[in-house]
Amino acid sequence: MEVDDPKVSVDGLAGIERQMQQLMREEQYESTVLLGDMFCCPSPASTDKQFLQAIHALNLVFADALVHMKEHKRALRYYTSCLAFQYPKDAAAPDDMSTAEASLRLKIAKCMHVLDDIPSAIQTLDRVPATARSIGIHMLVGKLNLMQGFTRKAEAAYLAAIQANPYAVEAALALAEITGKNEERKPNPLDESEIVHLYTELGVNEVIDPTDAAWLQSLVDAHIQLHSHQLEYALESLEDVERVLGTTQSLHCHLHRAKVLMDLERPEQAMAAFVQARKCDANSVLLMDVFALVLKQSGLTMQLNSLVRDLFRISETKPEVWLAAACYSDLKADRPAALQLCDRAIAVDPTYARSYVFRGYVLLALDRPEYAINSFSHATKLDKTIDAYEGMGEGLCGICLKGVDKYMEAMNVARLALMYMPHSPRAYLLLGSVLSLKPDSRDKVLDESLLVSSRAHRGDTASLH
Repeated sequence: MEVDDPKVSVDGLAGIERQMQQLMREEQYESTVLLGDMFCCPSPASTDKQFLQAIHALNLVFADALVHMKEHKRALRYYTSCLAFQYPKDAAAPDDMSTAEASLRLKIAKCMHVLDDIPSAIQTLDRVPATARSIGIHMLVGKLNLMQGFTRKAEAAYLAAIQANPYAVEAALALAEITGKNEERKPNPLDESEIVHLYTELGVNEVIDPTDAAWLQSLVDAHIQLHSHQLEYALESLEDVERVLGTTQSLHCHLHRAKVLMDLERPEQAMAAFVQARKCDANSVLLMDVFALVLKQSGLTMQLNSLVRDLFRISETKPEVWLAAACYSDLKADRPAALQLCDRAIAVDPTYARSYVFRGYVLLALDRPEYAINSFSHATKLDKTIDAYEGMGEGLCGICLKGVDKYMEAMNVARLALMYMPHSPRAYLLLGSVLSLKPDSRDKVLDESLLVSSRAHRGDTASLH
């Protein structure tokens, strides 16, 4: 008896989809991808509507698996195919967008973000109306707009995330960073920013527990002060957080206290705070590159070696780990190895600014100031820190001392540091270093130092009122 050749039916495809979903739940992403490679196609050549629906349902699961395998470019193609098939709408964003479409757009935008196509990611999420936006969408909209320099839009997105859930602390700290940097650069009062009193008001109005409102507001205050370089006040606010929490075991507080103490050039106290942080959670790698830098500057070879070994046992996919190893190599004066480790940190996460800063200082030690300046410059594009501007200034001053006139470039760097961080004493020292390059500027160095110190004192006094 003649038997028909077996062919996968629409019901068969639905069965494959169920199996792929089950594999995803069991975190078997490679098997899911292998099935997808067999059945999925972003542009199926069929006119049968049921068949197309089944294929695109498979495509969606396949794309999710590809994201887990970090194949974002492939995933993006399947996601966009699903969006075009399932939601073929006109250019105007509807007010009644479904949660499913909004979720799919978020997945597409995340892939675009990873692939560094920020404008397209913003455009994709701009189509989602406010009524359909999840906290995840608000957060990504805020992050993307901040990357593009659209601060107002970023602030609005972060505020929307907090309104959706006041415990979205990442949004609160992002707003605190924006507010702190704005407060430092402009004479505007802090009261213009909603985040300054937001949690206090939420507590008074009993939207959240008053105790939670107290520590959340102190946490926000600490980060505003940290980013406006009012470091002593930041330490006080971190103490307020711990007092309300009734604990001395807050990892976040210990880590940020250590970073502040490092910026205040109190290495012994910073080291003690990092040790306390490690006692809270020895498996956290957050800011461990800064801890490694403290150990390097203190010449503690054995302790730094032990820290690096511990960090590599925890993870090799974090830039902090590779930078800690770079610190160890630099301490042993093996700067070529330190440079390679910095490059590895950058490869792991190209958006981590401190990798470029440390790489710049290694290049300065190798007497390659031109390359160091490029590295510091890249760091300032990611995060405008005094470390990056100091490094750039040091590199330009070094070139000047070799007989190549880079005085105006160095002066521009010093001015930028003062513009972005007028409360930072290190910005004033950078200006003095640049001015001292010219013999006829020595008197001006003293005058400028007295002037900026006077301004800083007035600024600190004004911040108390």
